[in-house]
Amino acid sequence: MLLVQLLTKKSEFYQQLLMILLFWGFIVYSVYTELNISFYGMLGSLILIGAVGFYLIRFQLKNRVGVRPQLIWNLNNNRVQKNIFWIGIPFLVLTLLTLFHFYIVYKSGTSLEPLYWDYGIGGILGLALYIFQFKTRMIGICDEGILTGYKLELKLITWNHIQDAVIKDDTLTITFKQFFPISSMTIHINDEFGKNFKTLLEYKVGNIS
Repeated sequence: MLLVQLLTKKSEFYQQLLMILLFWGFIVYSVYTELNISFYGMLGSLILIGAVGFYLIRFQLKNRVGVRPQLIWNLNNNRVQKNIFWIGIPFLVLTLLTLFHFYIVYKSGTSLEPLYWDYGIGGILGLALYIFQFKTRMIGICDEGILTGYKLELKLITWNHIQDAVIKDDTLTITFKQFFPISSMTIHINDEFGKNFKTLLEYKVGNIS
């Protein structure tokens, strides 16, 4: 039995919002004097961010379900394409917050060197996490739907989110409904995993065109 996150638009929004709130909390703590915010104002802001963050984390923990994978495999040369909307918007917000952070510190006349260290270390840790996730990407099928993600954080896509499944040139392409966090999957069906994946998918959703 595996405990996995149920992937929905709401869960993805909450996850991205949590990341942005934590980043905003770091900025508020770092430059509250430059923003002319009192210590107690800053503390109140952090408490509010913490309360919202607690709710978001609680939701994510309750949004987990237990599944028994019938088939699970390393992603290898198969592909899971995320929806550009769910990548682009958070990236834009974080970029604007970063620029705002540097601008406030620069305008105050304070040295930017501590920011270089903070963002440099954060960038290195982020890169290490990305490499880990990239090397441990998984895909599979269970009774409830399709599993995807990396080894320590698998997510479940239920069958009702699938829009279409088409086979062309030994490639199975699965597309999902509009604005879903994942837009498509491409599975090569000329190997053991692909053949089994296709068979199980047909059993769950019917004939594939």
